[in-house]
Amino acid sequence: MWRYRARDIFQNGVIMNPKPTKRNGFKLLREMYRKRFRIPENTEHYSKEDYRKAEKKYVKLCLISGSCER
Repeated sequence: MWRYRARDIFQNGVIMNPKPTKRNGFKLLREMYRKRFRIPENTEHYSKEDYRKAEKKYVKLCLISGSCER
């Protein structure tokens, strides 16, 4: 059975939390795509500076396109 906190509000049948956590959906997506990029093939291929640039481009591509499936 679901239990709700007193600060949770029902809005259009959906529970809305008026004080969202610091780790919102965008940050979670960004972290997920960064983890997907961190594979041995990438970490061994790029220098530190180039790796950071490539990771940033990959994450940006994934966020713009909506998904980056393996």
